[in-house]
Amino acid sequence: MTTFTNFVIIHNCLAGFGIGFIFFLPIVCGWSYFPTFKPFVGGAILSWGSLSDLWWYTMARKILNPKGETPSIEILTPDGLERYWEADSP
Repeated sequence: MTTFTNFVIIHNCLAGFGIGFIFFLPIVCGWSYFPTFKPFVGGAILSWGSLSDLWWYTMARKILNPKGETPSIEILTPDGLERYWEADSP
């Protein structure tokens, strides 16, 4: 990848391909097991897949910052207050 445009195109194509597998295959399997509840099964799988992001976010915060420490460096910018950790913080 030599340009940013190539990166964006390849990244978006691969992301779309992956999301298609993540959501489409479970929906088709659910539809085959529950053919009379297709709207419910499709909606449930899509909503559960989207809500799982909240769980992963919580787990990542607990792994990366288990003590719940706050950043020690505060910089006021035109966009608002930005907070950073010191370079030697644990």
